[in-house]
Amino acid sequence: MPPSKPSGSGSRTKAVDSAASTPEPAATASTPAMPDPKTELPAYLLRLQSALQPLTRNAAAIPTHGDLAFHRSMDRKLAKKLDAESNRLLQSISQLASWIASDSRAPNIPLAHSSASGSSPDKAKAKAKVELELDMADVTTNESFASNLGELVDHLLESADTCLDEYTGKLAPRSLANAATADANGDADATSTHGRMQAMTAVQNGKALPKTGNLPAWVLNAPIPPPQRNFTTKPDNSPDTLWQPSLKYGKPNAVVPLGHVNPPRLGADGQPLPRGPRRGMYCAEGDPLDNPYYHEILHADPPTHALSKPEPRAKDQPPPPLNEKDPALSTDSSPFQWVSTKAQIEALRDHLDEPRVTEIAIDLEHHSYRTYQGIVCLMQLSTRWGDWIIDTLSDDVRQHAELLNSSFTHPDKVKVLHGANHDVLWLQRDLGLYLVNLFDTYHATNVLLFPSHGLGYLMARYCNFDADKRYQLADWRIRPLPKEMLYYARSDTHTLLYIYDNLRHELMEAGGVDAIRDVFTRSKEVAMATYAKEEWDADGETREGWRSVWRKWGGEAALGTEERKEVRQMKREERLVRALHRWRDGVAREQDESPRYILGANNLMMLAARAPTKVEGVLACVPPNAVQLKKRAPELAQLIAEEVEAWQKDHDEKSEERRMKIAASLEKDDDEMDLGEAVARTAPDEVDQPGAVISAISNAARTQDQLNTGVWDTPSRKVRPTADTLAAPTSKLFGSSNQPSTPAATRIEAIKAQFVDSLGSILSPAPSPDVDLALAAEPSLATREVTPPLAPTPDAPTSAQVEEESDSDKDEYIVVSASSSKKDGKKDAKRKTKRKSEVADREQPKKRRGKFEGEFDFATAPNAFESPKPQHEPKGKNKPKGDKRDKKDKDEAVFRQPRDRARRKIDARTTM
Repeated sequence: MPPSKPSGSGSRTKAVDSAASTPEPAATASTPAMPDPKTELPAYLLRLQSALQPLTRNAAAIPTHGDLAFHRSMDRKLAKKLDAESNRLLQSISQLASWIASDSRAPNIPLAHSSASGSSPDKAKAKAKVELELDMADVTTNESFASNLGELVDHLLESADTCLDEYTGKLAPRSLANAATADANGDADATSTHGRMQAMTAVQNGKALPKTGNLPAWVLNAPIPPPQRNFTTKPDNSPDTLWQPSLKYGKPNAVVPLGHVNPPRLGADGQPLPRGPRRGMYCAEGDPLDNPYYHEILHADPPTHALSKPEPRAKDQPPPPLNEKDPALSTDSSPFQWVSTKAQIEALRDHLDEPRVTEIAIDLEHHSYRTYQGIVCLMQLSTRWGDWIIDTLSDDVRQHAELLNSSFTHPDKVKVLHGANHDVLWLQRDLGLYLVNLFDTYHATNVLLFPSHGLGYLMARYCNFDADKRYQLADWRIRPLPKEMLYYARSDTHTLLYIYDNLRHELMEAGGVDAIRDVFTRSKEVAMATYAKEEWDADGETREGWRSVWRKWGGEAALGTEERKEVRQMKREERLVRALHRWRDGVAREQDESPRYILGANNLMMLAARAPTKVEGVLACVPPNAVQLKKRAPELAQLIAEEVEAWQKDHDEKSEERRMKIAASLEKDDDEMDLGEAVARTAPDEVDQPGAVISAISNAARTQDQLNTGVWDTPSRKVRPTADTLAAPTSKLFGSSNQPSTPAATRIEAIKAQFVDSLGSILSPAPSPDVDLALAAEPSLATREVTPPLAPTPDAPTSAQVEEESDSDKDEYIVVSASSSKKDGKKDAKRKTKRKSEVADREQPKKRRGKFEGEFDFATAPNAFESPKPQHEPKGKNKPKGDKRDKKDKDEAVFRQPRDRARRKIDARTTM
């Protein structure tokens, strides 16, 4: 039982006794009585439909959850009414669910608990009355609804389908006595199996199957025990052993003896093809060289009667039609025989060995759902003198079917089949039969370029016969066969030889003898195929492989699955799909069932998505009627838990490896950061000379002993001894140098002057007589001794000399980057272009302002961080118009106010 909710979250409504339920209104004059469905079913259905229509219409008009929540918040009375109505509906649902769950055939649901009392043996056999306690979460949440009410709804729908099939005649009516006995014993599976057996018996006794629509369930999957359990030779599903062909009656029509070693097959490039099993078009195939009749198939020539046009009588006269009401009827014009014993096999062999029999039409009916490797259920065979249907489920037939190799491998007898890729393998596996001189009508349709290539198309084209292809998926293990299935099976080969004659005629008309030979050559590749047992594919790329299932059902999560080859790289769901797929393959081999029967793809994906590690969670993901799978629920839960634990371990290891790689990459990036490398050009006469110092900081470091010069010390570098050594005289702004004046130093002084000129233009207002005493009082801002600037000399270097000097100085040292790119070259080109433009600008002499003839005195400059005092001017009309200077001063005052506030804050911090 689910835990009760806390107060305020909704009260749990308990199912009350049936007496407390809402009573059904009594019939009145205006309301007629409800018809009895047992006697008046049409009237009952009409009344039921008229009652459901307004209910469905009103349900569709109910507002959404969001609208109801809005109205709840606006009207308290409405909220109370909605709560009361919800409780009433929950009460009704609880009563209905309790009544349904009390049925013996209903599935057990988690919320149900028994209320039966007493120890009567009759009551012990019957299913106890079930009571349900539902709350709002049980009918609104997906998980609780699916596992409780959803199971009951599915049970009702299945019961309704069964009843409708019984009413329409698709199923035989159930015996009320047997049903009551099964209900009393609580055996729902036995009831279902008994009903299907009754329906199958009714059809076998002459009741017709529906001509349209889907076939009944018992036709697709008959409720019969697996017939292979009664065979003398049991199928070997072990993956450790290879399938070996057996010819206990020898090798008829042999050209080379058994055990002959065939030469290797060559590919298109002339190289030998690899030996061993291979992946065929639909299933695994063995090496063609292992086929006992490989040599005979390869070297067989088509018989002469197959390379000529058929007689007009054979082409124009189709075989007589079969009796649809009694397809087993044998007539003089169309003989028929059912073969199920060794004596009948021997009689058929004698007929096929007759010289007059030159063509044999063959077809097979196969079943693969209730067996691992598959099983041949029927073999239809026709000659121009009759039809035979061989019961290959008969153990006597399976033990002696190899007797037919005397005609099946005879090179003068053409074996006509349609789409024989599977039939050739099934004949070898179950019956030990091989085909020499095969004519596959499917390849004939390809040579003739027909628009369609199916057997149904050929039957409609040449015989005007519409085959009911629904029976391709029927369960051909059913014995005796219903007349509809027998009619379908006999029709396949009854008209196949007539189709063969017409195809041969059209081949002769289209391409002559070469066209017919082409069909025989293509059919040889089909006949050479050898059967091999299926192996579980670890890569999952086969038609039923785990990766194919994952691609089909996994959605977006399956994208890129082919790139994740290792198990450690796979996602959790992907690993679970792989593990569950392998598990079901092993169980299917053990029980001789198909993997789809053991665990369907949809249930497999549900288990992989939910990953339940407990038995209860596994049972919620499997169908209710999967009895054998439910018995293995603990095994599945343990498998899923182990796989999830392994995935989590691999996930943690990958996360740790990723973290270590990122850390190592960061350390490597720090060690290999692109800082550049100074490389000196080699010169014939290099001397060690200390670098020239032109900065004010370096000059102060040399002249003032109290400074720590170790921070700015630079190692000596090798330079060419030249007279143009950079130096500059003493300057309070740029420092000083003890080196003699040179043209380069003169040029640097000119640049300094331009800098001072630009700085003076910013501080253009005239010096104010009011000196900021606060700034002057600070010792760090004391005025320094002013030194007159160096005047330009007449022999100042030209622009060409400056450029040459700049280039020579730039070539002195080259910065080599560890990660050079094309962008560096573009940046250098832009710098060079900019340098040339600057030099060209310097060549044009600028007119100096007279105010800055001497070096600018910083001590007499006004404080840039303090706005000048505003001057009071007369208001009104006396104020001169167009005075832009006052407006400029006002703007400068506003601009300097934030700086004044910043300075005051600095002064305040220094005084604290």
